[in-house]
Amino acid sequence: MSRECANSHRSVAGNRPIIGIVPKKVPGGEDACIVAQNYLDSVIAAGGVPLAIPITSDAQTIEQLLALVDAILLIGGSDIDPACYGEAPIVELETTPQRDEVERRVLDVAQARELTVFGICRGLQMINAYFGGTLYQDLPTQFTPASGHALEEHLAHDEHGDYDGDRLVHRVSLTEGSQLAQIFRATELKVNSLHHQAVRTLAAGFVATAISPDGVIEGIESEDGRFVAVQWHPEYFGCTKPMSRFFQALVERAR
Repeated sequence: MSRECANSHRSVAGNRPIIGIVPKKVPGGEDACIVAQNYLDSVIAAGGVPLAIPITSDAQTIEQLLALVDAILLIGGSDIDPACYGEAPIVELETTPQRDEVERRVLDVAQARELTVFGICRGLQMINAYFGGTLYQDLPTQFTPASGHALEEHLAHDEHGDYDGDRLVHRVSLTEGSQLAQIFRATELKVNSLHHQAVRTLAAGFVATAISPDGVIEGIESEDGRFVAVQWHPEYFGCTKPMSRFFQALVERAR
């Protein structure tokens, strides 16, 4: 559900940072790439200009567009191909390998240019896999919750069986003094949740700074400070605090 921010079309003095976003590729059926309106509204409300980076095998097109951007936002979507972290699928997954390839190319450029990169849900997982980490391919079948806890509702549905990003379903604890705690100005948040995969082995050079009560990693950040990512979906509440602060931090670092 999209909630257009009331100030999403405000005038901002000076040049506004351009935030590159790789769209979600709809698997099977209609051949379509989309960026949900709530991502766009959240970036615009924070003072940024979203720019879609197409899913294409034309490397020159991607590189020419990336030359325009000031920061990257990797968003949610389908499962990452386990081949990206050296595994074969153990369950039936919904993958889009072409998107994986484009996002890895985007991260190559981000590394070369030392761009700020923020990630949401799948975006967090791609960042972790790109830098050598691994994922739980399916939390319900692979993950053992922390002692005394049941698995949280990580893949929330509404009464009709549809994915429900509008509902806050569990808590996350943020490490005091971490970038995420500073961004959200809190050490605990109630969040929505739309994922069945998560970080298994954390990539070298990264720190897990948000954890759900069952032990699932919900936020990571690089030791050099350029990469910050969350497993939940702040774009559903990107026009209101505290979730709007995630996008404000991204845009501010892109200036």
